[in-house]
Amino acid sequence: MASQFGPLFGLLMSLPPATAHLQQMPPPIPENLDRQTDVLNHMKGVWKSVGNGMTGIEWGFRIDKAADNEGLSVVPHPNDHMMHHATFPGTDNTVAEFHNHTHGHDPKPSDIDKALGDKHKIDIYTFGEGGLYKYDWRTRKTVLLKGGLEWLK
Repeated sequence: MASQFGPLFGLLMSLPPATAHLQQMPPPIPENLDRQTDVLNHMKGVWKSVGNGMTGIEWGFRIDKAADNEGLSVVPHPNDHMMHHATFPGTDNTVAEFHNHTHGHDPKPSDIDKALGDKHKIDIYTFGEGGLYKYDWRTRKTVLLKGGLEWLK
C-alpha cells in the first residue's frame, strides 16, 4: 500500500512524531520563584551581607536549570564588592537573576538590568528598601512583587 504513495511517504513515516521534542524540554520555571524557600533564604542572606543595603554594595545570585533539566539550583554570585553594581556570571542554564539595590537607590530593575534580562532571556529580580521587583523579559514589564522589607526579616 505504501508504494502507491511513493518514497516520500516512507520518509515522512520514519520521522519522529511532532511532539517528540516536548519530552526534552526543561521544566517550567515556577511563577512564584521569589517565594521558594531556598530563594527567599538567599535573598535574606544577601540583604544581611550587604548591611541591609547600607554598604553601597550590590550582590546576588542566579537561578540555573539543573544539567539534567530535572530542577533548579541557586548559584551565588562571586562577592566582588562592586559599589552600586552587580556582576552577572550567568550561563546558558541561567533562567533568572536576583540582586539587591542599595539604600537610597531605586529598587526597581535599572535599564542595565532590563537590557541584561533581554539579552540573556532571563527574568531579573531586584530588591531594596522599596520592595522586591521583577522584570519579565517576555513582556518587558516590571512589577512590584512585595512592598517594603518586612518579608526579608
